[in-house]
Parts: sequence; structure tokens; C-alpha cells
Amino acid sequence: MHPDLRNIDLNLLLPFDCLYRTGSVKQSALELNLSQSAFSHALNRLRRSLDDDLFVRVNGRMCPTRKAERLAPYISQALSVLQQSLIPDEPFNPSESRRTFTLAATDYCQISLLPALMKRLVIDAPGIRLQIIHPGDDAFEQLAQQKVDYLLGFTHSGEPGQDILAYRWVTDEYCLLAATNHPLLSQAPDLDTYLALQHILVAPMNEKEGIVDLCLKKLGKQRQRAMATPNLLVVPHIIASTELVATYPRPLAEHICQQLPLQMLPLPFDVPHYQLQFYCHRLNAGEAEYRWFTRLLLQVSDQVI
Repeated sequence: MHPDLRNIDLNLLLPFDCLYRTGSVKQSALELNLSQSAFSHALNRLRRSLDDDLFVRVNGRMCPTRKAERLAPYISQALSVLQQSLIPDEPFNPSESRRTFTLAATDYCQISLLPALMKRLVIDAPGIRLQIIHPGDDAFEQLAQQKVDYLLGFTHSGEPGQDILAYRWVTDEYCLLAATNHPLLSQAPDLDTYLALQHILVAPMNEKEGIVDLCLKKLGKQRQRAMATPNLLVVPHIIASTELVATYPRPLAEHICQQLPLQMLPLPFDVPHYQLQFYCHRLNAGEAEYRWFTRLLLQVSDQVI
């Protein structure tokens, strides 16, 4: 910052610009809704700060000095830039927007969300585009760096930072998914039977442990894991043709059981209900297009599988 600028009240630049344009103290005071004495006081303060008369009366008109002439275009431009920056943004119109939103979403979130979301977008905002990527173990870091607009996932997939806003989206219970002809599962399993099974861990963000493993740890137990995969879609096909099992969100399991020879069974121990949440960066949350898209995500939540 120029050292002299700290000695100048920037509020006085507006009276300067007004007087330069009008050449009249009376007219300038009226334009700025000031009394003539208040305007003259402001002008005198600016004269002292800049050590120059700035304007002198010639034939009944306030004429700029040479210094004022040099300053005038810069002051006018600065005020114009400031005025433009204060103009409110145009209202966001989703029907005309060509915005692209980048979403980092797990397989489950994509299966659950995209049909209902795209149905709404095609009708309400046909020009808006979605770029979907699969979240890695650095998903929250990508969001913090604003490389993605939204992250959609489970609450136990990581911890967001202070700059990340979380929205609770969908919540439901887990169940055990197994083949209908599984030899050990003609009825709901007890804990010993559950632990004797070979499990598939679905780790959408490459987690080393799932919520089930954490709950079993509290009981001093550990399940047998035959494989781990981030791909939610391939697992039901593996289960249908093997004796492997997996723990799935109940609404998705119900959907899958309509298509494959699979059954749902209750878990023999307590597991907290899963919560789908979506996240966005606090810096973006106030922007009109983000407010609109966040509302849309919340509105389609009742259609999520």
C-alpha cells in the first residue's frame, strides 16, 4: 500500500469525483444528499490530506487544479470498478445455465442418486452437466482444494475439515446379503455363524475396515474377509454364485434381490444405521448455483434407493 494512502479518508473520493463532474458545490451536495456545509467540510479535509486546493472558484464554477486534473481519471476509474463489484449477481436461472458440476460419488451413491437427479435435471435444467468421478482415499482433500464440487458418501468414510459443510441425506439399516441357497443360511445367523462366513468388504474409498469390522472389534470379534473391493456392483454377482456374503444397505439389497437369486438376513449384532451424506466446500455454499444444486440434492433424497 502507498504510504500516503493511509492518511486519506477514501470516503472523500466520492465528493471529489462529484465536484469534478458538476463544477458546483451545491449540485454535488444535492447529488450526495449532503448539506453544502458538510460537503465543503469534506472537501477541505481532502485538501489538507493532499496538500492542494484541488478546486478553485473561477467565474462561479469550481475548477480543478492541475493536481486534481491528474487525479480525476484514476479516482473515477477506481470508483467505477468499486461500483461494478457491488452490483448484485444476476439470479441463477437453472433452465438457462450451462454449468458443469463435478461430483465425487461412490457406486452406491451413483446407483441411488443419478436416476432421480438426472430426471430432474433433464426437465428443470437441461443445460447443466454432471461430471462423476469415483472418490479415492483423498476425497476430502480434493473437496478442500475445490477440485470437485460435491462429495457423496458415508459418514464413516472419513472426517471433513472445518471448511467442509456436511448435509445428512439418507439413513437406513444394514443387512446381510447372501445367496438364496447358501448352506449355512437357511435362517437368520447367530454371531458364531456370521463369523464363520467368508465376507466381502465393500470399501468405496479404499478403507481398510468397514463399519461392521469396527463394531465387531468392540465385541472382541473379527470376521473372515475373503476379498475387498471398491466396486459395489460386482459383489452381488459374486455372492449369487458362491458362499461368500456381504453387508449391504437394506434399500439397495432389496433392489438387488429382485434381480438376482439373493436373500436378505438381519445382522446378529448391533450396527449403527448407515448415513449417506453429501459435502461441499464452505467457500462455495453461498453461491446461487450451489444453493440451488444443494436444494436439489435434498429434494431428490426421498427417491434414493
